[in-house]
Amino acid sequence: MILNKKLNTLFLTKISSKTLAVFRIAFFSVLLFEVIRIYRFRNLIYDKIPYFEPAEITYDSILIIWGIVVTFLIIGFKNKTFSIINFVISLFLIGTLRSYEYHMFYAYMGVNFMSIFIPISKSYSIDNLIEKLNHSTLKKEHKPNELVPEFYYYIIIFMGIGVVYFDSIFFKLISPLWLAGLGTWYPASMPFAVNIDSSIILNNEFLIKYFGYLTIVFEIVFIFLFWNKKFKLPFFIIGLGLHIGIYILFPIPLFALGVIAIYLLLLPPNFIEKIKFHFIKKQLIFFYDNECPLCLRTKIVIEHFDLFKAVKFVSIQENYNQYPELEKIGYANALDNIYSISNKKVYEGVDTYIAVLFKMIYTAPFALLLKIPGIYHIAKKVYSIVAKNRNTERCTEDSCEIGFNPTPNFSNEKNVKVFINLTIEDLKKLGFKALFFTLISFQILVSLKSPLISRFLNNEEASNSGLQTLRDFSKSAFGITNHEVFMDYHFNYYNHIIKIEYVTSKNTKILLPIIDNNGMPAEYLKGFNWVKWTFRVMGSKVYGHRLNEGIRDFTAYWLHNNLISGDPTKNHTFIISVKKIDSPKGWQKDFLKHQLNKPWIEAGTATWDKKKFTLNLLNIESI
Repeated sequence: MILNKKLNTLFLTKISSKTLAVFRIAFFSVLLFEVIRIYRFRNLIYDKIPYFEPAEITYDSILIIWGIVVTFLIIGFKNKTFSIINFVISLFLIGTLRSYEYHMFYAYMGVNFMSIFIPISKSYSIDNLIEKLNHSTLKKEHKPNELVPEFYYYIIIFMGIGVVYFDSIFFKLISPLWLAGLGTWYPASMPFAVNIDSSIILNNEFLIKYFGYLTIVFEIVFIFLFWNKKFKLPFFIIGLGLHIGIYILFPIPLFALGVIAIYLLLLPPNFIEKIKFHFIKKQLIFFYDNECPLCLRTKIVIEHFDLFKAVKFVSIQENYNQYPELEKIGYANALDNIYSISNKKVYEGVDTYIAVLFKMIYTAPFALLLKIPGIYHIAKKVYSIVAKNRNTERCTEDSCEIGFNPTPNFSNEKNVKVFINLTIEDLKKLGFKALFFTLISFQILVSLKSPLISRFLNNEEASNSGLQTLRDFSKSAFGITNHEVFMDYHFNYYNHIIKIEYVTSKNTKILLPIIDNNGMPAEYLKGFNWVKWTFRVMGSKVYGHRLNEGIRDFTAYWLHNNLISGDPTKNHTFIISVKKIDSPKGWQKDFLKHQLNKPWIEAGTATWDKKKFTLNLLNIESI
């Protein structure tokens, strides 16, 4: 089988894990920002009625724990343990969430699950640093094995992007909107769906249709060609461009950044090392005692975090006579204290560490902190105590209190057998292949529900309850679902936008940060909140109960977080206004500008009085 042979090759081919680590840092940083946003809107998301009718459990603590867990994943500390915890928490908090779910949640679930099995912390991690420190000696500095099977890169790209695009095609290829080349123009022309007025691009019919067709072609070929090395850079550039556009245009910034993080895996496995950092014109020379375990550990730690290679460590014993600056200090003093040189300026003790932090650039804020009067003097005092104790006895590998484990037991998985003809590496390979084919099977079952495939299946087979149960499970646990993004039915006949204003005791109005005066998403409507308000509270057809509950929840949340004065349980009035917009039949020049200029029509009021919500609103569809 060709696919099986390809998977075997990818598993046996070992490459650097550095780009995998860059992906880890980028992707889980995006997830951390998502957790912070979920924490901010936790009462809106999880309460039955925000603040008025709280959820049965308190989500504050678990969200804080989740943020801490994700932070540990970013820095690469105990990856296996915290990946499992992260997956369990995300399954509970977003995997089963329906009212506020959006496509980035599916990516989180898929990557969170795969990170349990993939060693994403082999490079640029605290785990890597701990291994270096635990197994280095004065005679030999330990270099951890940072190679991983190439398969790990491909499975994340395949599941995180490839199958998403492939499933999406089954919707786009029967969509009049996308087949007309307007798949990007239409949503970018609706005020409620965009951050900015991009009419300068939207008014170029040829260009906007080019982007629409490019998206379709790109999504069709991606899953078949991204494996080929010559397509990786072009695909990365196209994907990066598309998602930068999404970041700028649409109110789903973390979705754009999260997918860009996955696209990083298309770059060379050690691309960071190939970048020439021209802004580091000259390295800081850091002198260290190569007979001192503490000094070696200092060297290992600084080099681990010195991403730009801004610091050069030089042994005093071997290089004392090559630096005239050291002759003024004296050999004994050079061994007893920490010195460094930058542009012929000599730094000593704490000032050396401050110089290091400045030189490494991204750590400069810590250097500025250490230079603050008071903190600086405390740091000097602490350093002098450490230096004094260190100098009482010559620190060697035998006499220094800091211990080492010079004989690490790193088993060779190729040689360790579980059964007669099965090694640990063979078992891992079988396990990952089984996982891969299982996930593919789930995606096939999900894609059977897409309209293009359903045409060739009878309704009973396509809607079988057993298959639907499997689809629901795969969606919750692995983020495997259908991907009908920006389809015709999302926007056809969507001819209304609602804004809400609070009436103060002085009869002035405060616009709630949901929809602004232009009809565009305001501060509240980013990511999951935008999807909730735009397609579940509102939608192309307005349903009274969904609109009632949506306005109730968003106004309740706003009241408790932005109350100007008084008790939120007392009478508070909101004015509801409607902007009626057009639903285009095809490309039109200046369509977005015309919609932005549409007038607002006062359509009713919403009131909170002693915890009771009342909505008095005209029929939106009939206005």
